[in-house]
Amino acid sequence: MSETLRAFIVIMALSVPFFLLAKKPVCHMAMDEADFLRRRNVWLGVTAFAFLTHDFWLFAFFSTILLLVLGGRDSNRFGMYLLVVFAVPPFAAEIPGFGVLNYLMNLDYPRLLSLVLLFPFYLRLRQEPDVVPFGRQFADKCLLGFLVLPLGLQAIDDTITNTLRQGVYSYLELFLPYYVASRSLRNLPAFRDVLMSFVIGVMLMAPIALFEYGRKWLLYSSLPSALGIRWEMGSYLARGNDLRAMASAGHALSLGYLMVVACGLYAYARQFLTPKKFVTLGLLVLLAGLWSPISRGPWLGALAALAVIYGTGPNPIGRSMKLLMICLPIVAAVLLSPAGEKIISVLPIVGTVDKFNEIYRQRLLDTSIEVVKLNPFFGSFTYLQLPMMQQLKTGEGIIDIVNSYLGVALTYGLVGLALYLGMFLSALRTVWRSMKLCSPGDELHLLGRTLLATLIGVMITIIGVSSINTIGTINFVVVGICLAYGELVARYTQGRVQQTMAPGGARRPPVPRHAASHPGYR
Repeated sequence: MSETLRAFIVIMALSVPFFLLAKKPVCHMAMDEADFLRRRNVWLGVTAFAFLTHDFWLFAFFSTILLLVLGGRDSNRFGMYLLVVFAVPPFAAEIPGFGVLNYLMNLDYPRLLSLVLLFPFYLRLRQEPDVVPFGRQFADKCLLGFLVLPLGLQAIDDTITNTLRQGVYSYLELFLPYYVASRSLRNLPAFRDVLMSFVIGVMLMAPIALFEYGRKWLLYSSLPSALGIRWEMGSYLARGNDLRAMASAGHALSLGYLMVVACGLYAYARQFLTPKKFVTLGLLVLLAGLWSPISRGPWLGALAALAVIYGTGPNPIGRSMKLLMICLPIVAAVLLSPAGEKIISVLPIVGTVDKFNEIYRQRLLDTSIEVVKLNPFFGSFTYLQLPMMQQLKTGEGIIDIVNSYLGVALTYGLVGLALYLGMFLSALRTVWRSMKLCSPGDELHLLGRTLLATLIGVMITIIGVSSINTIGTINFVVVGICLAYGELVARYTQGRVQQTMAPGGARRPPVPRHAASHPGYR
């Protein structure tokens, strides 16, 4: 039996029971059962096509048909997008060109999803009368500048065709997810659906990642060769004697980043899970997924998100002390166990394993500052060719820019960095100000705390993570959801949306989840 087929069997054995177990608690108040089943079928179908077709274009063709058939029936295409976007790694293949064009563009699975699910949704949203026009919010202007600036800089030194390709990539990977996230969520049921969909989509990777970590076998590593494509990501990485899991995220850092976002959003999604034993089970699954890639930056981001959740809630000191009293004995028992020394060795700051990574990151920061000074305003697309940057090559022969902010500053200068940070800071301000308008303890306030914690967790995590694979896309999705929250609070406070929560935070039955309940859906 081939490795690809064995890996497919293992993934099905882990994911099918997960879906069966998750169906009842997830559908109780957060997601329509029919939508859950459609998204489950798409996830399983796309995974089967990836492992069994043995050709990338057959995989893309069958996946497109499945998405068109089931995606068109879903009450919330954005929810389907977030649940199935991590079904397979984001490997790509070139669409052949004609005439003077060597190829049209690189097509990967997330871009395919954007074309099939998000683009039609975007066209429909633009026709809705109560959708905020693009460009009205400050974050919109920052996004537009961040998309246009790179294209202008690239057009100076590159060909028109390459510049146009980059424009298409930015549109599919950044603009469409941001626009749909910021404009489609216009009531609490929509937020429940979308955030739970993302949590489930990421949570699915946790048992797979834990299996990879325990068995030292990357289940998706044989897929590129089976599909007849070449992919630079997805190779085996170790930290000490342990394999760093990556599941379908494509890289250990990507998996850790996604787990941070899911852990943050879980603080809101968990209130809809019943019975309550599933709340603890879900948290344990996410923590296992957070541990499996052994990525230190995401651990710090998750801690920051946890601190914000508790720091912005009722009785923050008392609840934090209670959490501390619960966690201290558990942590002490783990550290005193036979695995304690191993765990300490991989922790950030105090750990001894891969200590050279911290030294490398410091060298990267020092060198990058000097390089930015050479082209402070608009950066350079060729900065990697500079002799001082060449000194940072790792043993794999690459220069690893493990900092999203540095990557932006080096490539697009301080102007690009200001636009990039402007989106995050605008979203942060929007959530904070909107949250203050809500009554502490009600659902809207909890949603604001969750988004604030998630956004801060993301901003801290990407200090040690470059925008590889889907990280850049999810950054923009999180920002978009935060802006949608600001608009939602404004609509509630102005009485333009029917309340779906009782005084004091007690939940009422959710709004019926057919198409009429979701303005702009379908």
